[in-house]
Amino acid sequence: MNDDNKREQDEQRIRGFLQSSQVAVIATSAGEDLRLRTMHLGFEDDFSIYLATMHGDPKVIQMTHNPSVAIMVNKLPGDVTESEEVEYTGRAMIIRDPAEREKCLRSTQKTSPIVQALTAQGNTEVLDCIKIVPQLIKYRKFKEIVQGMPPTVLEFPQHSQVVSDWSRLETRLKSWWVAFRPNSLVAALVPVVLAAALTWQHTGTFMPVWFLLTLLGAGLLQVGTNLFNDYHDHRTGADNANRTFVRPFNGGSRVIQLGLLTPLDILEGGIAACGVALGLAVYFAASGRPAVVLLALIGALSGWIYNKSGWNFIRGGVGEVITALNFGSLIALGTWYVQTGTLSWLPVVVALPVTLLITAVLYINQFQDDAADRRMGKVTAVVRLGRERAARLFPVFFVLSYVILLGLVALRLAPVATLLALLSLPVAWPAVAGALRDYGDNIDLAPANGFTALTHLFFGLMQALGYLTPAGVG
Repeated sequence: MNDDNKREQDEQRIRGFLQSSQVAVIATSAGEDLRLRTMHLGFEDDFSIYLATMHGDPKVIQMTHNPSVAIMVNKLPGDVTESEEVEYTGRAMIIRDPAEREKCLRSTQKTSPIVQALTAQGNTEVLDCIKIVPQLIKYRKFKEIVQGMPPTVLEFPQHSQVVSDWSRLETRLKSWWVAFRPNSLVAALVPVVLAAALTWQHTGTFMPVWFLLTLLGAGLLQVGTNLFNDYHDHRTGADNANRTFVRPFNGGSRVIQLGLLTPLDILEGGIAACGVALGLAVYFAASGRPAVVLLALIGALSGWIYNKSGWNFIRGGVGEVITALNFGSLIALGTWYVQTGTLSWLPVVVALPVTLLITAVLYINQFQDDAADRRMGKVTAVVRLGRERAARLFPVFFVLSYVILLGLVALRLAPVATLLALLSLPVAWPAVAGALRDYGDNIDLAPANGFTALTHLFFGLMQALGYLTPAGVG
C-alpha cells in the first residue's frame, strides 16, 4: 500500500470516528495552568472543528491570547477492548467572517442543544464562534494498543505556522492594559487637575511639565495599587471565589484568573509601577520638593497594605478611608506642593468633596463582591454593615460632598464659580436612587456603579473649571 492510499484510509477512519462524536474535552492554556472543559463540537470533512460558546466566555479569552488547543474525544462502549479515542492538537481562531460564522453555527447546531435553542430564538448574536484547525491527530483503539500497534497519526504541517514575536508582544501588552484597569485612573486624575486649577487661581503658578509628571506619578501609584490588589486577592483566594462580580466595576482585572498574566507578573508590575513613581518623587526632591518622597511612600505602602494577607487596612476597618485619602486630599496636597514648593491645608480641604465621592465609588463597588468577600474573611464596609444598611449609608457621601462644596463657597474658601460642580446632580441622582432600589441585585445595581464613577469625574472637573473661569480667577 503506498503512502497516499494509507493516508486516505487513515483519514476515513478518523473522519468516521469524529463525525459520530458530539462532545469533546477542550484544554486551553491559562498562564501557568491548563483549563479543561467539555464542549459540543461541529466537525468538518477537512478535519477542522467548530465550537460555539457564550460571548465573553473565558475560553475565548484564553484562546485569543494563546491559540494552542488540545482536544480529547473518546468512546467507552460496554466492551473496554472496543474503546477508542482521538487526541487532537490544533490552533484556534475566533471567526469574524459572517459566512464562516454561519457555517460554524450550522455545524454546531447538529450537536449543541444551546446553539439549537438560541438559533430557534434568533439570539445567536450572543455566541462567539471558534474554528480549530488541526496540527496533529492521533487515533487509538484499545485492542490495537494492547497488541503493540502504534496509533494512527495524521500530521497537518500547513497549519503549523509560528506566531510572530510581535504578535505575542501585542497580546501581552493588551493583557497588561487590562491589568492596569484604565477606567480607575480617573481616581488619580481628578485630584491632580483640581489642585492644579486651585494653585493657578491662588498663586498664578502653573508649571506644565511638572503637572504632567505629577499626573504620571499619581497614575503609576494607582496602577501599582490595582496590581497589588489583584495579587493579594489572588493569594488570599478572594478573586478565585468571586463569581458575582460585574465588570468593570469589581472582581479585579481577572488577568490572573484567566491565565493572561501570572501572579508573579502582577507582583513585579506593581513593584515596577510604584518604583517609577518613587523615582519621580526623588526627582522632585532633588528639585527642591523633598516632601513628595514621603507622600509617594505613603501612597505606595497604602496600596500594598490595603488588602494583603494577614492584617491589612480592610481588616482594620479603615480600607476605604485610607484609599480615599490617598486618591483625594493627599494627591491634591502633593500637586499643590509640587507647583508651589509649600505645604497648605487649603488643597486638602478643597479636595474633600472628591475624596468623599471616590469613597462612594469604592463603597458601591463592594456590593457585588460581598458574598465572596464574606466567605474569604475580607471584611469590607459592606460586609460589616450588610447590603441593606450599607445602601442606606450610601447617600451620605453625596450629601456631604455637596454640603462641603457649598460651605467652601460660603466661607469664601472657594469662588462662586466652583458651584459649577452642582451640574453633576442629575448624574448623582440615579446613582443614589439606583443604590437604594437595587442594592440586592448585582446586575440591576451596575448602572448605579457607573453613575457613581461619573459623578466623581464630572463633579471634580466642574469644580476645577470653576477655578479657571474668569470669575474664579478674579
